[in-house]
Amino acid sequence: MIKESIHKYSDEYLCKKICDNFNLNDILLLTDEFERNIQFELYNDYILSKIRLIINDCMYILIENEYTEAIWKEIFSIHYAHTSYCNNNKVMRVHFFSKELNLNNDINNDILTQSYLGYITLRPVPDFNLMLSFVVPNWSILKYKEDSYIMTCEKIVHIFSYKIQIKTFSFYSQDSVVTTCAQADIIMFSTYTNIKYNHKLIKVSDIQEYMKYSPLPSKGLTAKEMLEIFRSNGSPVDYHLKKKIKDKRMKHTKHKEEGIPYNESLNHITNIVDSYIESGLPVIAYKAKHVVLIIGHTKNRRHYIIYDDSGAFLKKANGEDSFIGMVSNRQLFPNNNETTYLICATHGRVYLTAEEYDGFVDEEIENLDIPQSFISRKRNIIIDNVDLKSYLRSLLNPDLKFEEYIKQDIIDLINKNLPHYLWYTELFLKDNTIIVLIGDTTYPVNTNLNIFKLICCIPPNYQLSLLTHITK
Repeated sequence: MIKESIHKYSDEYLCKKICDNFNLNDILLLTDEFERNIQFELYNDYILSKIRLIINDCMYILIENEYTEAIWKEIFSIHYAHTSYCNNNKVMRVHFFSKELNLNNDINNDILTQSYLGYITLRPVPDFNLMLSFVVPNWSILKYKEDSYIMTCEKIVHIFSYKIQIKTFSFYSQDSVVTTCAQADIIMFSTYTNIKYNHKLIKVSDIQEYMKYSPLPSKGLTAKEMLEIFRSNGSPVDYHLKKKIKDKRMKHTKHKEEGIPYNESLNHITNIVDSYIESGLPVIAYKAKHVVLIIGHTKNRRHYIIYDDSGAFLKKANGEDSFIGMVSNRQLFPNNNETTYLICATHGRVYLTAEEYDGFVDEEIENLDIPQSFISRKRNIIIDNVDLKSYLRSLLNPDLKFEEYIKQDIIDLINKNLPHYLWYTELFLKDNTIIVLIGDTTYPVNTNLNIFKLICCIPPNYQLSLLTHITK
């Protein structure tokens, strides 16, 4: 049955199936070439260009004409059920497969998994601009234009009687009526943390409950409103902002004492963002009434990997049309006097934020008599104690030569009852030494006690990573 449902991919074939399914065949029958070209440009601009990363490697597709998507059912009941142009509460789901899928062989879970690129869902709205709902890429297989590290979660995709396990971070595109960029980022953020960490899933109805006195179309959300939605729904988040920058134009204003030099401000905010990203915790950046989601970084750490649901920021920054893109920290936090708000996922019972913990690390560096000039890089990561202990066990490999007392310290820590989450730090020294600090997340910021459980050195190339490596 599944073989009969798989077809050779082409842009034209997908367009025809969309038009067939959503009763848009009048587009295909247009005799006015100019008007016809406009429709195909919309199809290319708002669907194909967004998913070009996937379809570039695609050989086959499988289409489900009706698929139940919880978020669309909510949005439909809130708004589209009351319109004259949309009467369907099901979406269209399109699965993409690479050339590794050999239809001459019997189909099984392994064959499908090895060739599965991911799927998209399309809303039954007669407008290509509003049609794209979710993009669910399979980062186990997909390549990117730069070697990168991004956060992913395990997800099971059901196709007929088959189960395909993928690594993904789902992208959601606003419908511009019920959801704008702010709501879209909350949906992406919450979908990921719910699957990955079992945090409460924030539904569209939860957001609407907060906005029940706001008319449609939605005018978006402020950073404060986004923060309140997360916290009122029991989703643990930290809140940071890019500090104001010292500017000659500000020297006669009453705010001049708030200013700090740009490079200092940039380093400060970059260190905070890096701590959450390395921990596999997404970061929402709210800037100039636009919102983007930071989900990783390039291998050379020169750029962040972001999801931009409307595409406005990526288009302006790099001319990119894809659902995913790269931006530098200077593009994300430019040299101007705008305030950028950060909403960062965290865990319950983690009482030290990234900024607060970094202060403890700096104090410990002083205690260890390590000059700051001798440190080339620093990584702070929040990690589950189970994952930490698993990593520490890997360091007991006989091929790794540790001093006996360090090995015993590692064994003692593995056997110790620890908090659910810990802070883990790697200090990269210029002589290629890597010093590891492991800190207790449950101390208050004002404690005078030593929060560190272990301090040791590890060999190069044995660094801890919680992110998925995406190759070029």
